Amino acid sequence: MAARGLLIVFQYVSAFLALLFAFAFVFALVTFGAVIWWQPLSFVLFGALAYGSRQLGKRFAVQPDLSTRRVE
Repeated sequence: MAARGLLIVFQYVSAFLALLFAFAFVFALVTFGAVIWWQPLSFVLFGALAYGSRQLGKRFAVQPDLSTRRVE
């Protein structure tokens, strides 16, 4: 149970760091005026972040245990 808790914490920390990296990446591109040239790369980066976060959400989703459910 503690391992699952640590995985959830690390999932949120890694998601935060990925968003921070994405923000810094876009800020650097805007600062240097290279947004038009790098725009396809930005789409790939944000698409990969969105896909990865969805997959992590599916992997670590807590499923209800139906075997111990009481029927009244």
